Amino acid sequence: MNPFSVEPSLPNRRRSTGSKRRRSPIIGAAIGASVILLAVGIVAVVAASNDPDRADVPIGPGMVTSTTNPVVSPVDPSTPTSSRPGGGQVDANGALFTNCNAIPGRFPVAERTCTIVSPPAVKASERMPAIILLHGLNNDPSMVITNGGWSDQVVKHRILVAVPKGVLSSWNAGGCCAPATALQIDDVSFLREIVRQIKNRPDVDPTRVFMVGESNGGMMMYRYLCEGAGELVAAASVEGTPIAGCSPSQSMSILHIHGTADMTVPYQGGQSLASFVLGVTFPAVETSVTAVATANRCNPVPEQTTNGGVATSRWSGCGNGSQVELVTVSGLGHVWPNAPVFPATEAIMGFFGLA
Repeated sequence: MNPFSVEPSLPNRRRSTGSKRRRSPIIGAAIGASVILLAVGIVAVVAASNDPDRADVPIGPGMVTSTTNPVVSPVDPSTPTSSRPGGGQVDANGALFTNCNAIPGRFPVAERTCTIVSPPAVKASERMPAIILLHGLNNDPSMVITNGGWSDQVVKHRILVAVPKGVLSSWNAGGCCAPATALQIDDVSFLREIVRQIKNRPDVDPTRVFMVGESNGGMMMYRYLCEGAGELVAAASVEGTPIAGCSPSQSMSILHIHGTADMTVPYQGGQSLASFVLGVTFPAVETSVTAVATANRCNPVPEQTTNGGVATSRWSGCGNGSQVELVTVSGLGHVWPNAPVFPATEAIMGFFGLA
């Protein structure tokens, strides 16, 4: 059985035994559309009320989180920049916040875009590495930027971070999560266009583009690797397992960070409160990452190291000179880990060779 494979549980449907009187196609379509909208609305409300990515969910000892939006102010027009898009705002770290070009969407979103965070005073000749950062279910770009301290990393290490927003704050990762799955949003094509835009920027090195996802965003990252791995150098997931039933289209370095006390995407696999609502059974984390290493043609036995409550399994000898790494944080729940528990953002930057 493929450890990636996840099939949502769907209730059996009964045929109607009511009247066979024919309806007007227009009336039928209108009723159908109304039912879909109502269902999507209910799913969105349920997901919002049950997803521990939300700011109002209590966290355990040592778990660090923040939902404070970045404080931004208008850009000083005298700041020297390259031929990047103008305008935007800067935050307290000096990071510049702008948007990428709008991308045509589909119902219920007419167009889609992303937040771009870059350092100020970029020289015309400078080419920075770029990270595509995917937020979790019921989160948004500002939350994942703040929780991971990405603005500080942008200024400190001179990188560009592009943070797209999922439709109704969700990603269609193949088996999770609604409403994006219910609406069959083509998030792979959307992300491919984001990557294309980022690579075409005059301040980005197109040979150093990475992807990071949290929770539902991590699941989406894994799905993207099945169809767009060649567009990236390496990728990382925080608390988001692969559930699309596919393998990366080519070997590349992948880092996975997960807590043993995660009750939303359980480390041992199975169902949680969120998965019961969404109809998803999650694969075990170790099984999933081992399958990724196998698909990457890595050595079958990983190197094991332990540092306090953090255990690392590292598969080497993978195709294309890549490696696969699983970092298991004991006692950590469904939250972006920060110091002193585990500095996930710094670990990702190191794994990518950017720090």
